Amino acid sequence: MTGRSKIEILAPELKAAVDRLIRRNRTIREICAYLDEMGEVVSRSAVGRYKKSAEEEMATFKRASAIAAVWAEKIGEDKTSPVADAAIQILNTVAFQMSKDMIVAGEDEDAGPLDPKALKLATESVRNLAQAGKLRADQERMIRQIVREEQAAKLAELEREHAAAAAAGRGRVLDPDTLAEVRRIMFGA
Repeated sequence: MTGRSKIEILAPELKAAVDRLIRRNRTIREICAYLDEMGEVVSRSAVGRYKKSAEEEMATFKRASAIAAVWAEKIGEDKTSPVADAAIQILNTVAFQMSKDMIVAGEDEDAGPLDPKALKLATESVRNLAQAGKLRADQERMIRQIVREEQAAKLAELEREHAAAAAAGRGRVLDPDTLAEVRRIMFGA
């Protein structure tokens, strides 16, 4: 069982600096030299493992961003499919990660300018998420209303049948108080 990375247990500002160096494609040797300058002793292998893991996460994020871009386009076409629901969840995650990366890059004086394409993708994704979320909420509200109307119609029919049966003195009749209680529980009326 492996423990936490030596990099992960560094002071937050040192870890953030190591992360910036990795994003700038610095070598393991350069990262180790930086840590040595800061008075931290971290082995080359620990830095290498951490760098490899961070680069894999960045590659995964880039792939997810590319998939999210395609899904954002598809959501624009059909905001009601189950795929759209999954895409919305992924886009939420991607948009959050992009925002976090942009904030970190904005605080980094040595970082280059923000990628306008990434910013555009994030903006479009957020817009699509908002539209899809509103559409989903509207659909759910409409479905609840339809179900409520169907239930009310069935209950009214049941009340009429039992009133007619009671008037004719035939069949098993539900107590009117019981029907009123069912109506009150179901509809608050």
